[in-house]
Amino acid sequence: TNVLTETVQNSIPFFLYASSSSVYGDSATLPYSESDNNLHPNSFYGATKLANELFTPTLIKNSSTAARGLRFFTVYGPWGRPDMAYFRMIANTLVDSDFEFFGDGTVERDFTYISDAVNAVVSLISELQTRNPGFSDIVNLGGGKPLSMNYLLNVVGATTNKKVKYKQSQSNLNDSKKTMSDPTYIKKLIGAKPEIKLEDGIIETINWAKQNEIMNNLGKWVKSVT
Repeated sequence: TNVLTETVQNSIPFFLYASSSSVYGDSATLPYSESDNNLHPNSFYGATKLANELFTPTLIKNSSTAARGLRFFTVYGPWGRPDMAYFRMIANTLVDSDFEFFGDGTVERDFTYISDAVNAVVSLISELQTRNPGFSDIVNLGGGKPLSMNYLLNVVGATTNKKVKYKQSQSNLNDSKKTMSDPTYIKKLIGAKPEIKLEDGIIETINWAKQNEIMNNLGKWVKSVT
């Protein structure tokens, strides 16, 4: 709210901010649509993102700013967050870093490779610049093709030709059982949606991780968020 208030007061014309698929929780209808109002986040993180979405149209009303929130769906790839499962799986196979596997692996995520996410952001910024002051919307940034954590585990193992070793724990109650984006709106806005397959994205991520300067830090990065 502080950032957006300053944006409005300084007459900044366009405001793009990150929301999350976490706003949907487990109550929304699959695939998740931006028009669904049955939003009950499972986590504090998701609640803060939903709060941002509620504040924005109110704060920019009658202002010279147009705003857009992006609900990112499980973005992964090189230079990703070391607390995410794909990163920790890769680190486990390459440098024998610890990996804790939550639940039975049936949880499904709509994985979005980083270059797909970046390209979509750039296009959505350009599209936002065609909008009038006071405009506000929300856009799903996901491809609509959910895959299970067990499948991710198998992809990482097959790509590295090593078995991912892990300690299995109970499911995290903050995690949604499944995320699946309805990409209808993003396709309407920019004529495209995330398309890179998980298998291809994991190959690119592992090739990045195998670089000496990266491998030397993988374990340290994972431990920093343990």
